[in-house]
Amino acid sequence: MKSAEEGAAPGVTAPDPILRLEGLAKSFQGQRVLHGLDIAIGRGEFVTLLGPSGCGKTTTLNLVAGLLAADEGSIRLRGAVVNDVPPQRRRLGMVFQSYALFPHMTVAENIAYGLEVQRMPSRDIAHRVGAMLDLVRLPGVERKFPSQLSGGMQQRVALARALVTEPDLLLLDEPLSNLDAALRREMQQEIKRIQTALGVATLLVTHSQEEALTMSDRIAVMRGGRIERLGTPLEVWRDPRTRFVCTFLGDATVLEAVSDGTAFVAGPLHLTPASSAPAADTRRTLAFRPEHVRLDPPADAPNAALGLVREASFRGAHVACLLDCEGLAIQAVLPADPGGRLPQPGTPHRFAIPPDAVMLLDD
Repeated sequence: MKSAEEGAAPGVTAPDPILRLEGLAKSFQGQRVLHGLDIAIGRGEFVTLLGPSGCGKTTTLNLVAGLLAADEGSIRLRGAVVNDVPPQRRRLGMVFQSYALFPHMTVAENIAYGLEVQRMPSRDIAHRVGAMLDLVRLPGVERKFPSQLSGGMQQRVALARALVTEPDLLLLDEPLSNLDAALRREMQQEIKRIQTALGVATLLVTHSQEEALTMSDRIAVMRGGRIERLGTPLEVWRDPRTRFVCTFLGDATVLEAVSDGTAFVAGPLHLTPASSAPAADTRRTLAFRPEHVRLDPPADAPNAALGLVREASFRGAHVACLLDCEGLAIQAVLPADPGGRLPQPGTPHRFAIPPDAVMLLDD
């Protein structure tokens, strides 16, 4: 397997980065949860740590925030090692999963809290608070209390409070997990808009593939305390490199295949990727995503085979199908028919996978 740094997007080493983690390691009760983590975040960059529960992403965030102490490695902010610097002196903004707003304070008081700790003049505080409320599109709620706001509004207040002190780095700890699906999508766009407008470097922790793909400049997919893949959303999606990254980011059909010198053979499927097939008898793990499967393709379509429809379900704009290709289960996501017709279970259909949709995995 290639290292996380190899082949990742330009800026992995981020010249003059806001944040650089070098060899970061952490154990709890003798169990290692982070293994020599290395990553850098450049100015204005939005980086997401993505992975399942227990992969080390929240531990990494807490180490950066100063809420935990590293066992090994260094944490650099603007070039200076801050391992022993207390959280309040790291110039960070943080939005928690629970928002952590002070219930006895008004919206304005919540946002102003960090500025008051810094002993900023009252006039300047009022101006800064008003500007932040305009930025997060919450004018006129200064005197309301958090309990009087919707979840989405509370999330905006928490974001304003984190940004009002003009931090060097914004930390987001699964800030959208408590919102419903529609509001979550809206807030993804809002957070990205605000982050781009301010140009603040941001580190997001999430287990949501949608959030990572929608909001990030780069994604670090973590497993077992290590970064397994690092790159732009498009790079990680199209070239996941490992079975874990491929299936964690979305649905995929994964097959074990052997090359016959011209194509990879997996049972009845003969798949030629966009790159040339390797020498005969080379074994590889292949994958392709359901949305790339073409049903009833032209007669000359490459990588075509015959499958039997086992299941078909309507999902609004798309139809999800399961095809049986001589014992191989092939997932397909197709555009919904305008007339509402579905492929009928038991009917045979030719299908094809475009060569540039065939992914080679390094497992």
